[in-house]
Amino acid sequence: MAGQRIGGTLFLMINGIQYPARGSWEYTPTLSERTGVAGQDGVHGYIEKPTVPSMKGEVSDFGGISIQALQQSQLSVATLSLANGKVVIGHDGWVKGVVTSQTEDGKYQLELEFMRVLEQPSA
Repeated sequence: MAGQRIGGTLFLMINGIQYPARGSWEYTPTLSERTGVAGQDGVHGYIEKPTVPSMKGEVSDFGGISIQALQQSQLSVATLSLANGKVVIGHDGWVKGVVTSQTEDGKYQLELEFMRVLEQPSA
């Protein structure tokens, strides 16, 4: 069996603009979270609550992208194109929290939240 690339390169696009992604990115495509319920007589089942789908990671601050404008924008679509061929697409989103740039390292942490996130597995 030949080796298959499962990690490494990553491309981040937000509203059609490519951002210089760096570091480790993570995403949560799930719309709900389940928590088991145990009674004194055994397991009764689970509770299911909504969650907010998200993407987060580091971006290089090249200077050509306004953090202030990004913070205030509405995200119609954001995509992560992963090394393994999977594409993760966030729809109808926003920037979570406050973005703070670290000038010594030239980077900022970016956390995006969405109404929905879709995974397109590689072929």
